[in-house]
Amino acid sequence: MLYTNPLLVLVGIAGALGIILALADHYLANYGECHIKINDDKEITMKGGSSLLSGLSANKIFLPSACGGKATCGFCKCTVKDGGGPLLPTELPFLSKQEIRNNIRISCQIKVKSDVNILMPETMLSAKEINTRVEKINDLTYDIKEIIMKIDE
Repeated sequence: MLYTNPLLVLVGIAGALGIILALADHYLANYGECHIKINDDKEITMKGGSSLLSGLSANKIFLPSACGGKATCGFCKCTVKDGGGPLLPTELPFLSKQEIRNNIRISCQIKVKSDVNILMPETMLSAKEINTRVEKINDLTYDIKEIIMKIDE
């Protein structure tokens, strides 16, 4: 009787599934180039399949996001006029009923699959990326740190 190590079989199945998922993502989830219209006057282009937040960031348009796009802070809100797909369950804890009625969405949770038209505060369009260097880190309490940064010239 032939004995096969169950761990090797499991690793083989997991590897095969990983390859199938990678191929499916490459061939089936190819949304091409998508256009994001911002406040009806500015337009950017991004690769489809990414989150709206990451596409905006790649184009130097910054929405606040304390969690870095992990859907835990709810700060990266914008109004979606067109596109964006259905409201996701991961967005619900961060949106009031009024915000849902007004088409406010959490941008890190919107996977861009087609053109999207959004509204966001004009002040966000003037936000700039600044290079800094950490000068000093002070322990204020066991779980709070003060970080002093110096702006690079």
